[in-house]
Amino acid sequence: MSELGIYFARAMDERAIGDIALEDVKYIESLREIGANVINPFEEKKQDALQNGLSIAENDLANLRTSDIVLADLSLPHYQYVGCIFEIAHAVMYDIPVVLVVGERDFSNRVFFQAYCGFIARDAKEAIEYIRRAYTREGVDQQMAEMQAYY
Repeated sequence: MSELGIYFARAMDERAIGDIALEDVKYIESLREIGANVINPFEEKKQDALQNGLSIAENDLANLRTSDIVLADLSLPHYQYVGCIFEIAHAVMYDIPVVLVVGERDFSNRVFFQAYCGFIARDAKEAIEYIRRAYTREGVDQQMAEMQAYY
């Protein structure tokens, strides 16, 4: 398997840059450890802060279409997640698997997410472990060995 391209969707609008950067640390280092190339829309926005909203959205969706997986963190309480919902829908339209992180929110009970997300996790660690086991050569080999030992 080649390097996984993972588009990282999460809350960014009207949030402090420092808070977003902390999420980057939580996710991106762990994703890189499993051999993933993280497609990070936050980095794109920092590099070209002068773009207007429409061109930012178009650029994000173009980057999303190049990914193998969309990892969407919708775990912040009381956040609307309008952009992330569009990104998830866009991924579904292009048959890109979606791994969803819900935290303590009730999103795991929502029919849309159940129908269109390949995996729903409570936290980043669970989501990244799922990606490792389902999409990396080492993870798939581990799954197969465990299944063979079981059966």
